[in-house]
Amino acid sequence: MLFIDKKYAQAVEHYKAACDSYVSLQTNNPDDFGATSSFVRTLGMYAAALARTGKFEEARAAFVKTIELGDQFPDHPETQGNVIRALNNLSRMQQEDLGQLEAAETTLRDVVERCRQAVERFPQDVYLRKSQAMAWANLGAISQERGDWEQAEEYARLQLESMREALSGVPDNRDFRNQTIRSAEELAQILVRRDKLQDAFEVTGEITEIDESSAEIAYREARAFAKICIELEQWRDDPEAAELTAAQLDDMMQLAQSRALAQLRAAIDSGYNRVDAVASGDRVWESLRDLPEFRQILASMNDGGQ
Repeated sequence: MLFIDKKYAQAVEHYKAACDSYVSLQTNNPDDFGATSSFVRTLGMYAAALARTGKFEEARAAFVKTIELGDQFPDHPETQGNVIRALNNLSRMQQEDLGQLEAAETTLRDVVERCRQAVERFPQDVYLRKSQAMAWANLGAISQERGDWEQAEEYARLQLESMREALSGVPDNRDFRNQTIRSAEELAQILVRRDKLQDAFEVTGEITEIDESSAEIAYREARAFAKICIELEQWRDDPEAAELTAAQLDDMMQLAQSRALAQLRAAIDSGYNRVDAVASGDRVWESLRDLPEFRQILASMNDGGQ
């Protein structure tokens, strides 16, 4: 909860106190596996909190200790999951806080390999697959930072594949659904960036397959198509850069707008009624605001979806 509220200084104090307690438990009960497993998780959270407060050397030492301790229990899925989570957090610190892209990439490749081995041993553990997806996502972020969009696309596809596999094990888990949708949205944006507009349409169109009855997911798909419209507006100013004719861009814009409007209408019909989310100044809807159907949708939302 402290992390959710971004109270990182308090989190440092909280997890340090918890770590001290586990050290005492280990001293008095060295064979208590439960205490040791909990210690691995807590120590990893302590390391992440230290990183968030800028105490990078202390954080690095705590991450290393987490990994060393957790590696003593290679046959325990929860402990291995906590080690992998610590490595993902270490890579975040290396990349975002320290600008150490090569070190972050090395750490993430370690995560990917650990996940591969762990998934083989514990195929039912969906959280390992989610951690694997996070590693692919972070590798993709590094590739984007380097301007390597071809590699970024490959990682984004692997990220989406891992999240789909994870979601298949817990189809009703809201967090896993949202992560899968975000993975699809991120892949679609990369595909647009690489001028693969038809592929971007297909990936975006698959979002509602996650839960066809969900109003929120229909809204998310509408928003994803609206984002594609924003990209197409930019290509209209420079059609040669997109390697498409102006007519092709117009056709794709009409298709994207049509899909966005259809899914927005489907969201309303399924009970979505957050007018503020659509009518606000959010730039994502700019390419639709002058369309009569979009104004009709806003009016129907204000009238309670009638």
